[in-house]
Amino acid sequence: MIDRIALSYSGLRAFQNCPRAYLYRYLDRIEPMTDKPRALRAGSAFHAALEKHLIGDTDGARAALVAEFAKANLGDDRVLENRAKTLAMFDAYVERYPSDPFTVERVEAEFCAPIVNPDTNAESRTFDMGGKVDGVVLYQGELWLLEHKTTSLIDVAYIEKLWTDFQIHAYAHFLDMAFGVHTVGVIYNIAQTCMLKKKVEESEADFDTRYAELCAKNKSGKSSATRNLGETWDEYAARVIAWYAERSDPDTGAFQRVFHRFRPAKVAEVAGTVWDLTQALLEARRAQRYIRNPSQCYVYNRAYDYEPLCRSCDDPLIRANCYRDRPVLNEELSGNPSDTPDEPAF
Repeated sequence: MIDRIALSYSGLRAFQNCPRAYLYRYLDRIEPMTDKPRALRAGSAFHAALEKHLIGDTDGARAALVAEFAKANLGDDRVLENRAKTLAMFDAYVERYPSDPFTVERVEAEFCAPIVNPDTNAESRTFDMGGKVDGVVLYQGELWLLEHKTTSLIDVAYIEKLWTDFQIHAYAHFLDMAFGVHTVGVIYNIAQTCMLKKKVEESEADFDTRYAELCAKNKSGKSSATRNLGETWDEYAARVIAWYAERSDPDTGAFQRVFHRFRPAKVAEVAGTVWDLTQALLEARRAQRYIRNPSQCYVYNRAYDYEPLCRSCDDPLIRANCYRDRPVLNEELSGNPSDTPDEPAF
């Protein structure tokens, strides 16, 4: 019997957004020769810290956060600034939530369950669904999923669109199938990233230029401006923590927890969509046709990872000089055999 292939949510989302990008990432197994965008690195690091913090290992949480940034270029002052800011964000989070109203049942729980045809209840012969949930917690006698999110802005629009979260509804369905863990909803644990920049020392030449410009604008021909002397990393961290302290309101502040109770019909709809996506994936594999979706080339105000390769129509020089082999196929499925080089992955 041939083992079924475990799909991840990230893989399905990649295929849904752009089949050609799915081909590059999950079949050709290549990735850009660049570091993660700084916003993604901060989110990964904060997430790693919360994983430890939830089990009471706060010291290990800070170490995990630092270790995540160690994967980046620590010679880049922007990375160092982001690390200091994310550490300060974690410290502010611990201060904001000295205790939790729920009991942690599972942390970073991996699952793998069959994908079922919603019309016949027959299991897919090719695919399973795998993933990892941030946490399962017991709150007021009911089990809830816990989902960590970082964002640059928490507003009404952000909160209102949470119900559309495909991933969390799929995870609720397949976690139940894998472990018989019935969750009634999800607690979104949301952290807003601080946009403050570290003050850097102004050079004498830059100050002289700025001073002259200010004097020229003043009728007296003088200015009271002084040279910016910058700030230390500790001073910067203290400023970030103060920024969070000013935004401590539980309903409008920088840290919020939003409770969303699942509708069974929505969970069932998402499970059916997963099945439909696997059928489209099988057809693309059979025909060896992975179409491009140009609307996905520029999202989140930046070019997508595979935009240079796609724009060049798969120029082998672009591929050789801008991309490398991916060391891990599915970061969400760290223990999955599909991550090994000898296993097929679709």
